[in-house]
Amino acid sequence: MSELRVRVVSPDSVVFEGPAASVVAPAWDGKVGVLPGHAPMIALLGSGELSIDLPAGGSERFFVV
Repeated sequence: MSELRVRVVSPDSVVFEGPAASVVAPAWDGKVGVLPGHAPMIALLGSGELSIDLPAGGSERFFVV
């Protein structure tokens, strides 16, 4: 199974770093989902929940302001 390498940073520190099965992030005009093999992209983030699905199950959630 292919995985993403994800790093979530705040102005103060790295709040998450590790493998992910998928990521859903709040973009300024809606949500954007990223799966392994996704083309590189740059998106302007908006406010909302950032969800990271973990390869072994479960998820991590963060709120983007």
